[in-house]
Amino acid sequence: MNKKLLATMLALMCALFSLTAFAADKTETAKDEAAVANALYSLGLVKGYDDSGNDFRLGNSLTRAESIVQIIRFLGVEEEALSGTYDMPFDDVPAWAEKYIGYAYTNGITSGRSATKFDSNGTVDEAQFLTLLLRAMEYSDKDGDFVWNDPYTLANSVGIIDRTSSSENFTRGDAFAACYNSLESKCKGGKTVSEKLINTEAITEKAYGYAKRIANGETIVVACVGDSVTQGTGSSPAATYSYPAQLQKLLGNGFKVVNCGKASAYVMNLDSQYNVKSKTPNLWYPNTAEYTKYMNSSAEIVIVMLGTNDARSMTAPAAEADFVSSYKALVADLQTLPTVKEMYLSSMIPAPNSDITYQGTAYTLPRLIESIAKELDLPFIPTHEYTHDYYNVMLAYNDSVHPTNTTYPRLAYNFYNEVFGHNADVPTLPTVQDKVVYVSNFGKVTNDGKTAESAVNSLGLAVSMLRETGGTVVVCGPLTAKVTYLVECADNVTITSVYGGVDYREINSAVVDMSGNLTLASDLTFENVKINTSSAGKAICCNYNNFTVGEGVVCTGTKDIAINVGYRIGSSAITSEDVSCHEDCTITVASGTWAILRGGNMRTSPANPIGTVDKGVTLTYNISGGDFTYTGVNATAAVGMNSCDGDVVMNISGGNFTGGVYGVHRTGTNTTGTSATFGGSITMNITGGTFAKEVGLYHTADTPEVQGDVVLNISESLKSVVKTDGFTKINFVD
Repeated sequence: MNKKLLATMLALMCALFSLTAFAADKTETAKDEAAVANALYSLGLVKGYDDSGNDFRLGNSLTRAESIVQIIRFLGVEEEALSGTYDMPFDDVPAWAEKYIGYAYTNGITSGRSATKFDSNGTVDEAQFLTLLLRAMEYSDKDGDFVWNDPYTLANSVGIIDRTSSSENFTRGDAFAACYNSLESKCKGGKTVSEKLINTEAITEKAYGYAKRIANGETIVVACVGDSVTQGTGSSPAATYSYPAQLQKLLGNGFKVVNCGKASAYVMNLDSQYNVKSKTPNLWYPNTAEYTKYMNSSAEIVIVMLGTNDARSMTAPAAEADFVSSYKALVADLQTLPTVKEMYLSSMIPAPNSDITYQGTAYTLPRLIESIAKELDLPFIPTHEYTHDYYNVMLAYNDSVHPTNTTYPRLAYNFYNEVFGHNADVPTLPTVQDKVVYVSNFGKVTNDGKTAESAVNSLGLAVSMLRETGGTVVVCGPLTAKVTYLVECADNVTITSVYGGVDYREINSAVVDMSGNLTLASDLTFENVKINTSSAGKAICCNYNNFTVGEGVVCTGTKDIAINVGYRIGSSAITSEDVSCHEDCTITVASGTWAILRGGNMRTSPANPIGTVDKGVTLTYNISGGDFTYTGVNATAAVGMNSCDGDVVMNISGGNFTGGVYGVHRTGTNTTGTSATFGGSITMNITGGTFAKEVGLYHTADTPEVQGDVVLNISESLKSVVKTDGFTKINFVD
C-alpha cells in the first residue's frame, strides 16, 4: 500500500465501519450499540442497509467485500473507482463489488485469499479488523508496533478495546464500537483519530459534538418552522419526502426532527394595511396548529424559514417595517420555548412564478431577514443564495413555488451542512462540456440533452446546463416556456432551431411557445428560431444583459412580445441598486416581430424603485431589422421607466415601426412615486427603417428633460418624420 493510501486508511477505517456495523464487544469504553451506530451515522461515517438510518444489523458479521466498499467510499474515491477499468485475478467477486475491489487491489489496499480467490463473502474477524484500524492510525505491524494476528495489546493501550485478548463472535456492532472508541484514540503521530478527521474536513467539530451526546444516549430535537415548503407541499407523501423528513434521514435516529410547517402561513401581523393575507387570520403562523405543535416540541434546535407568503405584501416601503416588526415579534415568541438552545433564521428558496414573488423571495425578504438576524445576534442562513440556481430551474417541473420528491433533498442538505456542521456534497444541476444542449417538450428532465433524441424539456434547464461554458441551445421540437428566469452563464448562450445542418422547424415543428416572461441573467442570442405567444403583456426582460436577435427569428401568435432592456420591477421593497444598470450593455435586433423595445425598466407600481443607468455606463441599441407593431400608450424608446446618469446610443438602420420612436419614454402613472432624472446623454442615429409615426426626443410633454448632450444624427430622407424639439445638436447624414 502506498504512503498516501496508508495515511488515508484512518478515515477509511471509520467508513469501512460505515456499512460494517460495530458490534458489541461490550467493552467499558464502547457505548450502547444503537447509540454508537446513531452517533457514527450522524457524522456521515457509516451507512446502513438502506437510507433510513435505521437498519444497521448490528448482530451481523462483516464481509470482506462490504469492508472494501466502505473503504472506497470513505476515501472519497468511489466515483473514481466506478469509472475505472481494472485487471485483477479473482474469479469470485460479485458484479456489484468488482469496481471497488478492482480499485482496492490495483492500489494495494487489499489482496486475495489466494492467487485467484478474494473470498468476497468471507467474514472479517476481530483481529483483521483491529489490524486494519491500527494501520489506519499509522501503526505498523511490519515495524514491530504490534503483531498482525495479535493486535489486542496495542488496541487496548490506545483505548480501542478494554482487554488484551480476542472476543468471541465479532459482529458489525463490535466494529462500530471499536471505531467510535478509536475517535478519541491517539494515532502513532500523536493526534487523535477525530482530530485527523476534523483536519481533513471529513467531519467537523460541531458535528462531532452532537455525535458524542448521541453516543451517550441523548436524542436531540429539531423543530422546522415554516410554510408550505417546510410542510412538504409538492411531495407525496410529505411524511417521507418533505425537507424535514429528508433531514431526519440524513441525521439519523440520534436526532428527532419535528415538522412545524403550515401551507400558506405568513408572518406579517393581521393589523398591517399591507398584509394581503389578512383575510385568512387562521394562516397567520401564531394562529396555526403547527405553532402549537412547535410549542410542545421540546426542541433544542430551531430552523425558521418563513416569509414566502409575505412577498406579495411588499407593495410599499412601509410594508418592510411591518414585516420586520412582525418577524421579530414571532422570533421572540418562538424563543420562549424553554428548551431552545440554537435558533437559525433562514431565507427562503426563490419562487420564480411571478415578478413580485421572485423579487421578494430572491432579494427583498432575504435582505430583511438577514438584517433581523444581525440585530438579534442569531445565525442567518442565506438559503436563497445557496439554492437559487437549483430551484430557479427545477421548480418549473412543479408549480414554480414548491419542490418535488426528487428536489426536496437539496433543501435538506442545505440545512444538514449549515446547521449541523457537515460538508456533504449537495445535489446540483447537470452540466455539459461540449457546449450544446437539445430541448423540446418531448424531452425529459433526466435526459442528458446531448442529442435531439435525449433532449431535456425545459428552456431554463437547457440554459443552466451551459452555465459554466456558454454555448448553444437547440430547440428541436415544440417547447413551452412559462415564466422563466434564466441562470447566469459564464459566456453567451445562443438559442436556435438550426444546428448541424438540420432545421428542426421544418422537420419537427420546432417553436418556443412563450406563455410567460423570459428574464435574462447573462448574455443571450436568438437566431433562426420561431417564437410564438398568444397572450398579451409578454416580454423578454434583459436585466441590462447583452441581448441579440440575430437573423431568421420569426415571431407568430396573436400578441407581440416586448423587449425590455432593463428590469420588470414587481416589488416596491427591491432596492434601486438591484434594478440599475452598472455595466455597458448592447441590444441588437435584426429580425422578428416585437411590440416595442423599451430601453430600460418597466415598473408595475408607482411605489416601485426607478433605478438608473450609472454614470460612465453606455447602453447601445443596434436595430437593423424586425417589425415593432405596438401603437398604444407605450412606445419604442432609448430610456424606459428609469433615470439615466449614463449615456444611451440608439442606432436604427432598418426595421419597421408602426408606433413612435423616442429618446425618453413617457413618464406615465407608474413613475409618479419617484421622479426620474436624466443627467446623462442620448444619441439617436437614424439612418434607415420605416416609421408610421413620429420620431422624437420626448414621448410626452411632461417627460423630464435630459441634462446632458442630446444628439440626433439622421438621414436626409427621414427628416420629415422627426420631431427635432429638444435636441442640442442635429446632423443630417447621407
